[in-house]
Amino acid sequence: MRGQIEAGETVLVTGASGGVGLACVEIAKAKGATVIAAVRTPDNGSLAVAHGADHWIDISGPDLKEGLRRQTGEKTGGRGVDMVLDPVGGDVFDAALRALGHGGRLVSIGYAAGRVPEAKANYLLLKNIAVLGAYLDPHFVAEPERMEQAMAEILAMHERGEVRPEVTATYPLEDFAAALARFADHDVQGKLVLLTGREFKAAANGAVK
Repeated sequence: MRGQIEAGETVLVTGASGGVGLACVEIAKAKGATVIAAVRTPDNGSLAVAHGADHWIDISGPDLKEGLRRQTGEKTGGRGVDMVLDPVGGDVFDAALRALGHGGRLVSIGYAAGRVPEAKANYLLLKNIAVLGAYLDPHFVAEPERMEQAMAEILAMHERGEVRPEVTATYPLEDFAAALARFADHDVQGKLVLLTGREFKAAANGAVK
């Protein structure tokens, strides 16, 4: 809805091994895009590829801005990407903005890195690029019919096997603190799921998927 993705475009997804990032990878691929996953380890790159990414790039190096722009340029013949889906923010946002090609757009989804970034208007002007926000909650009030249509489309993707949530582990609800600690340790790919009582026992026995 916000990025107006079109088939044939090239989309860069930051944080592409996390729950939101993997969802972005899958949905962009289902929409017909070529997807580049920005990750920090080969394992995370392999996970993103398993969920539909066409390429992955390493953003763990010391010069993030130059490294990300160089690697995306190599994947796009120097043209840059058409769109960035960014749930990370911080330094990754700053670098990803410079990976956009002419007329590209960056969709800001969140700030997992902790710092809310800022984009200078003159840079947007000179490159003819756009930065868009994608905060979900207001859409349910302002555009309920459109949200219902979007959710139906995502469920259809799931039925076709195009969207397959990655679950690292399940925990009983009372162990939520231990689950949160895994995020602090960067020990999560995809999602952690909290289950209550009977649901957790069923999951442990393989009855919940």
